[in-house]
Amino acid sequence: MAEQGLIAEAQCLSEYAVEQEAQGNPVDLSRGIWVSIGYKEIEPYFTALRTRDLSGNELETLKESCLEFVKTSTRQYSTRQVQWIRKKLWTALADIGATNQLYVLDTTDPGAWDSCVAEPMERIVQAFLGNENLPDPKTLSQWAEETLTEREHYYKKATVLPAQTLKQMPCEVCNRTMMGQEQWDIHIRAATHRRALKAAAKKLRDMEWLRNHPRTKAVDGQPA
Repeated sequence: MAEQGLIAEAQCLSEYAVEQEAQGNPVDLSRGIWVSIGYKEIEPYFTALRTRDLSGNELETLKESCLEFVKTSTRQYSTRQVQWIRKKLWTALADIGATNQLYVLDTTDPGAWDSCVAEPMERIVQAFLGNENLPDPKTLSQWAEETLTEREHYYKKATVLPAQTLKQMPCEVCNRTMMGQEQWDIHIRAATHRRALKAAAKKLRDMEWLRNHPRTKAVDGQPA
């Protein structure tokens, strides 16, 4: 990023902000490009360059620290972005049957960037702009197929519930009602249910014994 213009672009922004401040038109640094990843992380380095308070070695150390901060912020943003795509964007597209318009590119191998990312991306964009048939997103790579198939499975599991999972399943032993097979399976394996079964079985045996061994009625007022 640094070699491809990140520092130069951020420095232009920093100089522009200083110029506007000098002209009495301070820039709102709380919004827009000023809060995007890159500028705000490197700004301490440009401030140090202007003030000339640091030595050459100290400036270089600060520069590397700022660049590392950019990398950390990028990784954190990437994680949040992936979570948003998986949880929000995919669900929104699936709800309207438009997941065939979401493309996943395999960026796991930087050495294969052109063949795995740049070229497929260009073909998709050209087909879209030319109003041509778009390729099946799953055909781009094995990684895309696995990722999209996993998302489909998760979506179906979360939204298409089998009929039995909605069925009320009462447990007369525990006097509880479970909703669906999954809750029922968990309940019957629970220690509380097993104890209740043992207690119910013992009560049944006691009642059976009493039926088979009735008490002798008292005679002449004497207890049996």
